[in-house]
Amino acid sequence: MRREEWLDSDQVEGNEMSIDSRTARACRAFFCFVLMMLPAVMLGDNRKPVRIMPVGDSITRGTYLARTSLPNPLGGGWRKLLQDKLRGAGIPFEFVGELDYWAYGDKGVVDPAFSPRHHGLAGFSNKAIREGGVVPTPKDILVAKGVSEIRVPGIVEALKRNRPDVVLLMSGANGLNEKERDCLIETICGLSRASCSLPASRRRSLRGGVGRTSPDTTPRCLPSSRR
Repeated sequence: MRREEWLDSDQVEGNEMSIDSRTARACRAFFCFVLMMLPAVMLGDNRKPVRIMPVGDSITRGTYLARTSLPNPLGGGWRKLLQDKLRGAGIPFEFVGELDYWAYGDKGVVDPAFSPRHHGLAGFSNKAIREGGVVPTPKDILVAKGVSEIRVPGIVEALKRNRPDVVLLMSGANGLNEKERDCLIETICGLSRASCSLPASRRRSLRGGVGRTSPDTTPRCLPSSRR
């Protein structure tokens, strides 16, 4: 089984989801990190909802083999679990991104308590996330939206449109290329107002370090026409 199929091939028993143990461990660590980071992001903002942009592939989209691709009781992936924890911690939030499908809800209707937007691009590598393109999309979603395809912009334009305070990046399942991974991280940290927190080893490899970088810090990996 390829890594990108971990969440796509979960077995559903009754109303419960069985998640690959490696993915579950990664998600638990991810949630703890987010819960520790968000209070610092909120300081001085009068507890305005934190704009969170989940970026990644089908693991972020959260496909689970439900009977329908539209909002359903098994939809939302790790985003549903994280939102429950944020709400339980009393942290106001709003998830943002170019997509809103495969969300938690019932009978094709998104639960009003669930924030459905995300930037989980199924099948996309780090390079593809950075460049954008046509997202593989189930037919029932295309029919529901009245479109023949769903295309997303590159990460630079997506960040401009969605103005996140925090970007949660979980990618690399569709081919781990270290250069492209670093380029994607550098682009997000260099061109977004979002908080950027990385391991020390990764900080040393990126120009300008991490954190809220100045607008004129242009990632080295962007084509000269985009500088």
